[in-house]
Amino acid sequence: MLPNPQLAVVDFQKLVGYVLNQNHDRGKHKARLFASLLNITVDDAPELEAALHDAVHHYPAIQIQADIYGVQYRLDFELKRGERQAMLRSFWIVRTSEDFARLVSVFPISN
Repeated sequence: MLPNPQLAVVDFQKLVGYVLNQNHDRGKHKARLFASLLNITVDDAPELEAALHDAVHHYPAIQIQADIYGVQYRLDFELKRGERQAMLRSFWIVRTSEDFARLVSVFPISN
């Protein structure tokens, strides 16, 4: 599990401005996957935010790297939405000076 999952930070602006923004230069591909696989758009950002907070309490996280910035983790979880479902991959960092995780990115990896 991520350290101190109850303190995990999901930046809502990252979800609406990047992950679910179909006009963002780098985020648009993630946004299109969310829309096509789960019918999730920027209007559904609160639902995705809640799913991420839930996932950190119920799914294992795998440490993938440690460097001068902190420890990075990968956490995969299944999201069901109506008749649709997909595995999501999320990346988190626990900064060197902190004891909680911050969301780096999230995207669907399969359905």
